[in-house]
Amino acid sequence: MSDNQPDLHNLFMCLPAACLVLDRNLHIASANETYLQTVDRKAEDIFGMYVFDAFPEAPERQEMFKEAFHAVLAGEDNELVEVPFAIPVSEEKGGGMREAYWTCLHRGVRNSDGEITHLVQHAQDVTERVMAQRLQGAIAHELQHRVGNLFNLTSIIARRSAEGITDISEFLTRYEARIQSMAKTHSLLTGGNWDGITMQKLLERQLSGHLGEDMERVTFDGGEMLLDPREAQAVSMAIHELATNAYKYGALFSDKGTIDIRWNSDDADARTFEWIERNVNTITPNERGGFGSTMLTRIVPSQLNGTATRELTESGLRYSVQLGASHSNGNGNGA
Repeated sequence: MSDNQPDLHNLFMCLPAACLVLDRNLHIASANETYLQTVDRKAEDIFGMYVFDAFPEAPERQEMFKEAFHAVLAGEDNELVEVPFAIPVSEEKGGGMREAYWTCLHRGVRNSDGEITHLVQHAQDVTERVMAQRLQGAIAHELQHRVGNLFNLTSIIARRSAEGITDISEFLTRYEARIQSMAKTHSLLTGGNWDGITMQKLLERQLSGHLGEDMERVTFDGGEMLLDPREAQAVSMAIHELATNAYKYGALFSDKGTIDIRWNSDDADARTFEWIERNVNTITPNERGGFGSTMLTRIVPSQLNGTATRELTESGLRYSVQLGASHSNGNGNGA
């Protein structure tokens, strides 16, 4: 080798691509620095080892690579694309296993007689790319689902708001108020709150604009309860109807009424939300109550896969909803 030619071993060790060399018995013959950094291992810990002793995994995942390795040794170069294979985490970093996805090129190494004596694997850790693609797909699916729900709810609200109405201005007043309530909740469920929002934050955001200074007459009682986007939209519609009715003929009609709002998520399969109005001296309208009553007793519980009750008490009103089983972490650290 001439002086101006690089040493092949040093060249291999300095390659920016992660490369592993196996012999015909699938023992590790060599690996360059980039590979060792990628898998977070030291040369002395894995050189000479059977590759699946150095990197243990589930039998079906091992088999996928075994087939690829044996195909190369039989003269068939190949590629595995975005396949899962967990790798050990060093004790210095806590130990255990790290789930990872790999794209691997496999090529045979021939001697002067043309016989394949080794194989080289070029391994690319594509975990971040795979996770990003999955997240993108999940977001697209969730967006499609949300838009479909919003169109469906908007249609229901439009039809029901128009029932018994002969004045277009009265219809628009009712319809726009309900749509604005939905829009406010939708804005809360974007950005960092994509996965949901806590009950308390939803109540505070919905009621602060609705009640203003009368917020002092409202008490909250409940722990961390995370609502998914579908649940948050349904609860926001209930809050809008209840707050509107409280001003028209309920607890907020006079200066003595109060509202207690409670929720409980101790049982993920029996979460509850209650709105209790006290010191109400006005006469509540007929129970049929038009679309507002339908919204509270039929539409909202159906959206929550639960049940609802609305009853008059001696001092006011009690509205209770039992939500269906939680599809999110009901006791999580929500928004």
